[in-house]
Amino acid sequence: ASMRQVLGQYIEDLEQERAEWAAIGEQAFDAWLKGQLKKDALFWIGDMTALVGPGHVVATLLRDWQEWVRRDSAKESGSKLLLEGMSGSSLRRQLERVEDRMAHRVLSRGLPAVFKQQLEAVLDVSGLWEDLRSRLHYFLELWPERAGAPSFAAFRSLQYIAYFLLTLFLLLAIGGPEAWRAFLANPGWSALAGVLTAMIGNLFSPVGLAALGSYILLNLFFALRFYGRYKKLLQRHTQKFIESLKFELGKVWEGELDSIINQLKDHDRELEMQQSAIKSIHEKRKRE
Repeated sequence: ASMRQVLGQYIEDLEQERAEWAAIGEQAFDAWLKGQLKKDALFWIGDMTALVGPGHVVATLLRDWQEWVRRDSAKESGSKLLLEGMSGSSLRRQLERVEDRMAHRVLSRGLPAVFKQQLEAVLDVSGLWEDLRSRLHYFLELWPERAGAPSFAAFRSLQYIAYFLLTLFLLLAIGGPEAWRAFLANPGWSALAGVLTAMIGNLFSPVGLAALGSYILLNLFFALRFYGRYKKLLQRHTQKFIESLKFELGKVWEGELDSIINQLKDHDRELEMQQSAIKSIHEKRKRE
């Protein structure tokens, strides 16, 4: 009966400490999310389909080079930092604190050591920590796919327009004004053939080579500009991604407290059954 009283009071205390429990998890996850993950998230949620044409080529080359330098360890490093770094240590210390406080209450009431041993079996910190690690790791593996990548439809449309105009200007420059005026004055297959002939003739001329060189440089310029714009858009999305991930990880951590409380309640029900059985035995002996 004394043990059940201690247990019931401790369960009430844990229920009232939900805000403090959530704050500890928030601090731990926030420290991690603002550190390594903010860089790793760009690898997790980066979608190269947001860039088209030369911009996509530039982004792919830079990404391959970065992945080669990092040895493709972005996702693993994020999990390790969370589960084995300072944030993970603070979470484990909180689990150990739950067990230590419960054991202290049992001993301070002068209850037999067997109750403390039973609680240590129920609140197995190593088991709780490994279970939490597994759930966090599983969640981190699935979250990038669940969160998805932004569509950037308007951004892609702008790139198509820019590259289309560049190509159009190249064709106009290589064709020459006379061939294009003749085509516009009298559209037809013969006029179009004249434009194509002029393009082929001018392509390897100094004017054509200059136009082609300018076209390549302009494409490279726009590719770098669009890549820079894409990184800014992706960083904004990354911040939203991190805030959402932080909220979801907080829910996982809060669920750990619910699991502990439920285990303590189950243990209390077992003690209640034992108490009822002992009471029945005493009443039976009194009748005898």
